[in-house]
Amino acid sequence: MDIDSMVKSMMAAKRVPYDKLVQDKQLLEWKRDSYREINSKLYTFKSAKLTDKYGFNSSLNANKAVITGNTTALKAEATAEATGTEMKVSIERLATRATVETRGVGAGKSSQTTLAELFNPAVTTLPPNDQEALLSKEFAITINGESFRDNSGKPLFTGKTSIATMVSTINANTKANAIASYDEITGKLFIRSKTSGSEGKVELGAISSGESILELFKGVPAEKAIIETNSAKGAGFTGSTTLAKLAGATEPFTGTDLDKEYKLSFKGINSGNPITFKGSDSIDNIISQLDAVGVTATFDMSKGKFSFKSESGGSIELGTGENTLFDIFNGVQTYSSGLNSQVTINGTKLEKDSNNFTINGVSLTLLETSALDKLTTINTQTDSSTAIETIKGL
Repeated sequence: MDIDSMVKSMMAAKRVPYDKLVQDKQLLEWKRDSYREINSKLYTFKSAKLTDKYGFNSSLNANKAVITGNTTALKAEATAEATGTEMKVSIERLATRATVETRGVGAGKSSQTTLAELFNPAVTTLPPNDQEALLSKEFAITINGESFRDNSGKPLFTGKTSIATMVSTINANTKANAIASYDEITGKLFIRSKTSGSEGKVELGAISSGESILELFKGVPAEKAIIETNSAKGAGFTGSTTLAKLAGATEPFTGTDLDKEYKLSFKGINSGNPITFKGSDSIDNIISQLDAVGVTATFDMSKGKFSFKSESGGSIELGTGENTLFDIFNGVQTYSSGLNSQVTINGTKLEKDSNNFTINGVSLTLLETSALDKLTTINTQTDSSTAIETIKGL
């Protein structure tokens, strides 16, 4: 007797309700999957099509900006509100951000270097107790009123914090409204305002406790107590090095090289008049001439940098006159305020706090300055193919 077959036959009738439940379950799963598929398609249609792509005027924008002339100075994109006005644009100055630049710790310090290693490069060779003391040491900074402290008032940065972590923490803080960066080549810490133009600022406040982070990077040249230039090109400077050589002229120097004038202007010094030097003047000559009018000048032979401070010990500020001497040294290494961009459109001078703005319905992105004789001309054309393709796509 086939017992197994007999048992299966007897149980077949009992399995009918179970099989029906399994079938119902499968039908429900198919329905669920179908609902999910429809829901997903509806969501995609709403978000990716109606809202993000086809829900804006720009999707049916038939206007197109055409640039002629100096095509590298700016980018232009016509909006749906473009008026069709022809614009002739020259760019005198790009908008900049307020910037604080430290003197720097020199090359050889990667962004993974810890603050403890900046404070004491020999930290890894110290006894364990001394190492722990350095690693737990607190370092502080205050930017635009934000002090970077935890809820208990302790600084967020300790000796264990790497430069990269410190930079990312500063950048993530929206209240500070600043962007920090670190240059591994020079070892300099830069802090720039997020907002460009004259409204942007980087105000470094006092710290109530902990070591100053700025001092780890050799500090920031005081804006008014001392004026320090960047480095001149070249090397091998001595007291007899002339301005002609610093300016990049090659020997034998011509009369033009030696007679070329360079000027410095300080507020309240030399009756406010520029102090004039010639290409034939040496570094020692410059220092002597400035000393005669009340300015203490020093020159770092190894770095090719000039520093100026008032002999009275008070503040020193650049005057409004010419300061062409700084051109040799690639500018002044101090706090620099943000500047508005300056453009001339159809003969009218404009100032904007950004390098990106919209005028006459055309969005302009300024890329570089341009000469007055190399204007950028912007015209608006109608391109109906864009709208047609948008409708077809929908």
